[in-house]
Amino acid sequence: MLKMSDIARHAGVSPTTVSFVLNDGPEGERISEQTRQKVLRAAEELGYRSNHLARAMRTGDTRMLGLLGGRSAEEQVGRMLEGALIAADKEGYTLKLLRLDAIDNSAHQAIRRASELRLMGMIALHLPASILNELHIEAAKYNTPLVVLDAQYEMPDVAQVTSDDVSGIEAGVAHLVALGHSRIAFIGGLTDTLTARKEAFEAAMSRHGLAIETDFIQNSHFRLRETSLAAARALLCRESHLRPTAIFCSGDLIALATLQVAAEVGVRVPHDLSLVGFANLTASEFATPPLTTIEQPFTEMGKVAVETLLGIISSRSNEGSTDGKKSQPFIKRVLPTQLIERASTGRIAR
Repeated sequence: MLKMSDIARHAGVSPTTVSFVLNDGPEGERISEQTRQKVLRAAEELGYRSNHLARAMRTGDTRMLGLLGGRSAEEQVGRMLEGALIAADKEGYTLKLLRLDAIDNSAHQAIRRASELRLMGMIALHLPASILNELHIEAAKYNTPLVVLDAQYEMPDVAQVTSDDVSGIEAGVAHLVALGHSRIAFIGGLTDTLTARKEAFEAAMSRHGLAIETDFIQNSHFRLRETSLAAARALLCRESHLRPTAIFCSGDLIALATLQVAAEVGVRVPHDLSLVGFANLTASEFATPPLTTIEQPFTEMGKVAVETLLGIISSRSNEGSTDGKKSQPFIKRVLPTQLIERASTGRIAR
């Protein structure tokens, strides 16, 4: 087995110098660049490979992060994971994905698993509010840095990364109003994110001086196609003068279901009905007609979540020992959304 002394002899330096260079610690700053390169060349020539596990056991710096939750088969989750992996890899960290069902939907088990894996921090993605609250408590108890990704409700002492849904809703409403629409309906839902978007829609309509008819707000769900179809039918299966002229859907999949219902009942998009989605999933561009939607920067959100978590870890490290409880400052990073105009919206028919 290759030893430090072997590399030292090959490079013509002391074993201590080799240790300082290869362990990349603060002591290595005293080594000249010429000597450092000599050691690295010798290590490469002899086939040296750094033992990250041994170093992690010795220093506690495993350079491993955890991401809990999220359905990886969903496009928006996949994009956020991509961004998170890019950011983690850039800084030399590994990202471990933890499935919620694999830990019996338990926040306590999640933190216990994080401890077993010696994770340096965790990102929580799309967790139910009850589990997220428990995770917050457990993370504070075990001094585990935590970042909440893509959630629309605030928690004290927890860093959050999300998209600017309020501005996105405002942009969508303003777009429809500019096209002459005033009878605008909304399909939201009962999850925290969909409820927040519904409230943003109501506020945007109020700012434009527009009333919302009593039954023009319907509830659906991101993942439940039948509830989306039912909500769309409730708005479109009525006499033409009672229908909305535009529908703002709180998610692209809901909008795609609404497009299907419109075709079934003979409502032409955008001639009879303008339609706006939210997310800008790939399918929205391939819809007939292509869907106007609000784009969320999912990949960037994943990147920023990792960068925020690493910032917290670094600040704690700079404070000194992590044996005592460290308070985590409240950080909220809100990334901009963007209106993507396509063919599903048009001027109101006169």
